[in-house]
Amino acid sequence: MKILSLLFAPIKWVFKFLLKCTLVLALLLVIILACGNLWLPRVASWQIRSLTGFDTTIQSSRGSLFRGYVDFRDMSIKNPAKQFNESTFISFNDLGVDIDMTSIFKDTIVFESIVLDIDSITVVKNAEGDHNYSVFIEKISESKNSKDSGNEKRKTATVAKTSEKKKKPEKNFTIDKLVLSIRSVKTIDESTGTVKEYPIKYRREFSNVSAPSSLVAPLVADLSVYGLGALIQSTIKSIGELPGVEQIKDGLTKVKDVSTDTVKNIGSKVKGIFSK
Repeated sequence: MKILSLLFAPIKWVFKFLLKCTLVLALLLVIILACGNLWLPRVASWQIRSLTGFDTTIQSSRGSLFRGYVDFRDMSIKNPAKQFNESTFISFNDLGVDIDMTSIFKDTIVFESIVLDIDSITVVKNAEGDHNYSVFIEKISESKNSKDSGNEKRKTATVAKTSEKKKKPEKNFTIDKLVLSIRSVKTIDESTGTVKEYPIKYRREFSNVSAPSSLVAPLVADLSVYGLGALIQSTIKSIGELPGVEQIKDGLTKVKDVSTDTVKNIGSKVKGIFSK
């Protein structure tokens, strides 16, 4: 028996060591998730800044990463000082995303709700004719293309191995409820000094969204009068080109508009907000 104990002693030691490591890693994971509201705003701000060059601040975060709920409060994105005299781009009162965690392991990821409570949007055209939202989207696109190029090189290097494996289908998504509200819009043409402000108090709700392109028509119809038409189309187009979304751009399920809210305080139609 002593001989057997001696023989199995190393195995027992390794097993105990691995068990302790597993428990420590599990504990660290729990701590990281539990403290998400402390580190997630900093990580998100840094990520946006590194991808776009637009300084971003998030004052606070609520929610629970355990159940897939992220909620940023008082979030603001600033224009790059080298390109725009006006510093303000967009500020959120609340940006919340609630994901059905069980759907992560399925082909379709389900967003139970997305809330975009925007305090203000400032659309700026600088002296060179560049719009701030175009610069923002182009920077994200450049970062994505650079990442895709690196991934393609790695795929080529390992083509022999990957060809033997089944290709995993890209993830689709659906949004059960999407709420968009905007309190004010400002447009600035820095080449002429023209400034226009609109206290619009806009709110609209959508349900069963599975194709970002389906949002374009209703939002452009509502908000193009305030100079947001091009911003909406560019933003949704960039979302539609992300991996896993391109294949559903045309939409298997159309957006069902369940809102009776309309734009308030609409004056006479404004044409040619920015002339090129």
